[in-house]
Amino acid sequence: MTAELKRKNEILETLAIRDELTGLYNRHYLDRWIENDLEKGKYGNMPISMAVLDLDHFKVVNDRYGHMIGDKVLQQLSGLLKATTREKDILVRIGGEEIVLIMPGINKKDALKIAEELRCLIWNYQFPIEGHLSASFGIAERKP
Repeated sequence: MTAELKRKNEILETLAIRDELTGLYNRHYLDRWIENDLEKGKYGNMPISMAVLDLDHFKVVNDRYGHMIGDKVLQQLSGLLKATTREKDILVRIGGEEIVLIMPGINKKDALKIAEELRCLIWNYQFPIEGHLSASFGIAERKP
């Protein structure tokens, strides 16, 4: 395989598993992760928690300021989450303003603490034009 072909294949692979706007993984990646890693026991005897984050009333941001500002908010949120989560955590944009955080090795009790820290971080962050935003979280754990 030539270097050029290899580079093009890497670009295609990235496009297939990454959300174009935020750079987070996409739903297609999540489906593959569940099938290839979670169901095949890659994580062995460790708990895995998942937090689903939803920005509250985000439609109002898009309606009031337009989708370009809404996109900037989502990009900043994604950057904030990338900067504050562990390297082994997995961030997935599953649609609109909904983001999944997968936390290998984290039990539900600790996941609740992390979600609360993220909720406060998001609230205290100054987003462009809109200012403060709130987020709701749902938490689930796969026990070993």
